Amino acid sequence: IAEWLWFEPQRSFMDLTLWTVCACAVGSMFHLTSPLYRLVGIRDVIHIGFGTVTLMALALVLKFLPGDLGIQHQVPNVAIMASLLTGMAWTALRIGRRSYCEARNKGLRVPFQLASPAQRTLLVGAGAAGSMVVQELRLHPELGYRIKGFIDDSPEKRGARIDGIPVLGNSSEIGLVVAKYGITCAVLAMPTASGQVVRALNEEFQRLQVKVRTVPGIFNLLGVRTWKPDIQDISIEDVLRREPVQLDQGALNEAVDGKVVLITGAGGSIGSELTRQMAELGPKLLVLLGRGENSLWQIQRELMNVFPAQPLALQLMDIRNRAGLREVFERYRPEIVLHAAAHKHVPFLEAHPHEAVDNNIFGTLNVMEAARDFGSLKVVN
Repeated sequence: IAEWLWFEPQRSFMDLTLWTVCACAVGSMFHLTSPLYRLVGIRDVIHIGFGTVTLMALALVLKFLPGDLGIQHQVPNVAIMASLLTGMAWTALRIGRRSYCEARNKGLRVPFQLASPAQRTLLVGAGAAGSMVVQELRLHPELGYRIKGFIDDSPEKRGARIDGIPVLGNSSEIGLVVAKYGITCAVLAMPTASGQVVRALNEEFQRLQVKVRTVPGIFNLLGVRTWKPDIQDISIEDVLRREPVQLDQGALNEAVDGKVVLITGAGGSIGSELTRQMAELGPKLLVLLGRGENSLWQIQRELMNVFPAQPLALQLMDIRNRAGLREVFERYRPEIVLHAAAHKHVPFLEAHPHEAVDNNIFGTLNVMEAARDFGSLKVVN
């Protein structure tokens, strides 16, 4: 094509073969064939740019090679033009393929009927998490969120557009934005925000009678576990969110490595998170003890998927069963015990104090006695 643009074409089979080999080699060098087309992003576009520049330099080198080794063009600009056209073809291929995939997926999507009118939604936080939420909601319009704009305190983002969605103002202008655009739902897309910020925003939206949703915190996810922009109701953990504690990962690995770790209440809200954290440290054996059959099964399946090499042992056991508990300790001889089995909902316990005493006091006593008698080095309650 470059030859046709410049002068009467005099291409040879050798020229075309050599150019194809060069283009493929440069494409492989910058991994232009490896990205998933429907997820091509700015990093892939940068790679295409670098690939094009590299191909231009290579073309000029080939131009001046002696004899049959070079691409013999009369006009030096042909080499540069050919490189630019090749780069444009790379870009067009990826953009075209992505557009085709998106259009095809949209065409294959099953028609749906919203149970209620779409909620006029405001996203708080125009960062990476906010952009991911926009993409998620566009892929799933059946969720019923109609995004009107962003709220962000960053001065440079004011008036900007993130994925085509405008930044309408900052947090001090929430009331004006809600009134102007008839906002009925707000999504807090700030997974690293402090609890103080989350509380203030939650109170402001509640005052304006706007439903508040959030995405899960990213700061408490470690290692191989990935973050996903799942939209959920705001919880007590969100408003109590604290600044992340910097842990000595080396010391933790040394303390747990090669040890048998037993976790009571392993299927509960606290116990299940402890199992995930412990699995990342790679103990010799992780013993999951709890009385909830379904919750134990769920955490077992999760750990088997995320940490397939981690040895596990499940024990369906109530800590109030003193004899059974001691049998478990005798069998596994855990060196570290994390005790998370307890009733935690205060209103229920106030209504049933005997359950609180029996489980939280005498059950804990059973765990402590078994750990003492069977040689556990450390018990954390």
